Amino acid sequence: MKTYRSAQLYNRIAVYYDHMMDHVDYAMWAKYINSLFAYYGIKARRVIELSCGTGNFMRHFPVKKRILIAGDRSLAMLRRARDKNLRKKLPLFCADARQLPFAPHIADAALFLYDSMNYLLDDRDVLETLAQVLRILKPGGIFIFDVVTPYICRKEFMNYHETHVQNGAGYERHGWFNDEEQTQYNEFVVYQKGKTYVELHRQKIRSLTEWDHLIEQTPLRILGRLGDFSFRAAHPRSERVHYICGNK
Repeated sequence: MKTYRSAQLYNRIAVYYDHMMDHVDYAMWAKYINSLFAYYGIKARRVIELSCGTGNFMRHFPVKKRILIAGDRSLAMLRRARDKNLRKKLPLFCADARQLPFAPHIADAALFLYDSMNYLLDDRDVLETLAQVLRILKPGGIFIFDVVTPYICRKEFMNYHETHVQNGAGYERHGWFNDEEQTQYNEFVVYQKGKTYVELHRQKIRSLTEWDHLIEQTPLRILGRLGDFSFRAAHPRSERVHYICGNK
């Protein structure tokens, strides 16, 4: 069986993504983000999600009196979202978060969820993304993103493996954390139609102090840094941290 290495992330694995993420409570996550809007007093009439994947989050997000726009860098993931007939009229776009195809000051809120920021390996990529978010946010707008921490990677993903293969089709996932590099690796081996495809994903697992420092280099203001889907301040032993940043 010939093996192909995919240069594009979330390409071949897109067809299995929903199965791989079936443990995620997207309804709870959407409710949490909506509660953050209320807590910080954001009307959020127009919300842009920058990394929607196959559209699971937006399926559960409240739409009353809102304009929702969802996008992703992966065309394969967006096709899955489209095939779900995602709220029929929900606009979808394909773009890198460092080059957003929007006019200035059109969004009340921008979302970059499910540790998508961790995929930005270089600090310059983070700063370019933050600059793009600032450009599209209205004055007083809000940017919410989440990151996973070194703590959870050491705890859960030092040597992670899962397999879902039936009748020669499916995927294997092997994950490991390199503490010295501050990098989480996930290798996906996908079996499709007699061929094998390999995708190697890398995520930069920065400390909270490092994230703070990057944000402080921009005009964004940290309104909150909350741990584990709560309203409590995050700390180094938090597993997932949501940053709530305001456009000054």
